[in-house]
Amino acid sequence: MRIAIVSQSYPPLVNGQATFAGELATGMAERDHRVLVVTPAPTLHEAASQVGNLRLHRLPGIGVRLGDADVAITVRPTDRLARLFREFAPDVVHVQDHFPLCRAASAEARRQDVPLVATNHFMPRNFTAYAPLPGPVRSVTEEMLWATVRGVFRDARAVTTPTATAAGLLVRHGVAAAPVPISCGVDLERFRPRGQADRMRLLAAQNLPDTALLVLYVGRLDPEKRVDVLIEAMARARDPRLHLLVAGRGVARRRLVALRDRLGLSRRVQFLGFVPDSELPGLFDAADIFAMPSDAELQSIATLQALAVGLPVVAANAVALPELVHPGRNGLLVAPGDPEELARCLDALAGDPAGRAAMGREARLVAAGHDRRQMIERYERLYVAVVAGVAPERAGRLSQAAGRS
Repeated sequence: MRIAIVSQSYPPLVNGQATFAGELATGMAERDHRVLVVTPAPTLHEAASQVGNLRLHRLPGIGVRLGDADVAITVRPTDRLARLFREFAPDVVHVQDHFPLCRAASAEARRQDVPLVATNHFMPRNFTAYAPLPGPVRSVTEEMLWATVRGVFRDARAVTTPTATAAGLLVRHGVAAAPVPISCGVDLERFRPRGQADRMRLLAAQNLPDTALLVLYVGRLDPEKRVDVLIEAMARARDPRLHLLVAGRGVARRRLVALRDRLGLSRRVQFLGFVPDSELPGLFDAADIFAMPSDAELQSIATLQALAVGLPVVAANAVALPELVHPGRNGLLVAPGDPEELARCLDALAGDPAGRAAMGREARLVAAGHDRRQMIERYERLYVAVVAGVAPERAGRLSQAAGRS
């Protein structure tokens, strides 16, 4: 099968959509499908590369710096997309968002009569969190943003999103009548318990005692991630062994560092900055507890990775996080934006090593249901179904028909 994957974000960019698009493209190429990835370049120079069955084509773009994040906006992609699609002759086009490049890809798939699959990783909260908008203005803005999603996804033969909660949002906002929830997946071979070596190296690097209990956050340092709540919780937590490690970058970093210093937590809260993907498994494995305070997660790949390593998770009881975190089994849920409750949960886990171990074992079982290989196989079946012109829910019956060409 020949699969064209189009995405505004793709590695080396670091966000959930980029991670998913990279895993999907690589996984399909590994299963002997021909894959074309189209994504923006950070400059006006077009670039293409090929590794095995995977061809990466970066269209000319203009690089934009948003805080610590690099974003590229494509420049008039329509003609180039038309040429690429004619040359590659995809059996299916899969767009990952509703931004201009994917909007152009959706229109070009319609013109060339190629089946379209669309995946949503977007919540308006991811954007409106950056501006202090009054309630009515925020509501109007968010509805306008949903309208742009509907405009791009309307021609899709199948619409997917990572969780049942996210699928419900798409139904409520008229994006799709029957979206298909497919987990972003996690590589269980890379993210797994690996022993004490990673922990000892990290403790030494951070000049922390062996008795330290490491609370880890991995993700963007942007407003909707609510890392401020986690830092405030550390100020309220009573167990002196608790230390917070914050891995990631984003527009809120300076404000978060200032908050840490104002609360007198410079010795208990460390900012690690950007951590390369190759080092993430060891970082997770070194921690004792994972915290995800965000109130805008349609799934959370970082939380999946923490579960796969066997960490108990403390997460906000918001959006799709309760699909991954089951209170008392593999972690604890707290009210969004409540540092006092979050502090109590951190203290409770710190004082219960047997409970942490039991939750860690359950975390691995939950992660097993999100194996990356299952994600790849489900999308493969979905592609076969849309190419065959049958309903996505019948895709499983066609799994054996997935061509390799």
